[in-house]
Amino acid sequence: MGLFGKISSADADRQHRDELAIRRLALVVAITGLLAALVSLPLPTLGASPDVSAILAIIAVAVIAGHRWALPLLCVLDGAMMFVWAPTLYAQSPVANLEYACLLATCLLAVPGVVSSMRVGPLLGELMGLGNAFRHTTHILAPVALVILAMAIGVM
Repeated sequence: MGLFGKISSADADRQHRDELAIRRLALVVAITGLLAALVSLPLPTLGASPDVSAILAIIAVAVIAGHRWALPLLCVLDGAMMFVWAPTLYAQSPVANLEYACLLATCLLAVPGVVSSMRVGPLLGELMGLGNAFRHTTHILAPVALVILAMAIGVM
């Protein structure tokens, strides 16, 4: 903040750069999440995998359209995809078949969403109305909550 509570141009530039970085991150996570959902469709049904794939595709399209509220949900669903398909990937023998290739591609395409959950944590706190008062707490606790929620969705 500048003198008399006005935002200085340096603060405005920093805020603009942060917004662009979050937008770029959201696009990368959304495109890889959409591809993961599409690649997982030919896989056999395992638990709630078709439901998770369908919701992941819808949420990815919402993020691509510019809805910031959908980015934490996208990270949760990417984690759920990893939780559902990673054990199956390790259980199968790596033979050259389409199912193994789809499993591997789904797990690899879900990685950016899982990794970006640390960056999305403060955004989740902001969307929940916690503001900047709990910024450091949400930076640590929100990714943990996202992983627990992803595991719960993957078990269903």
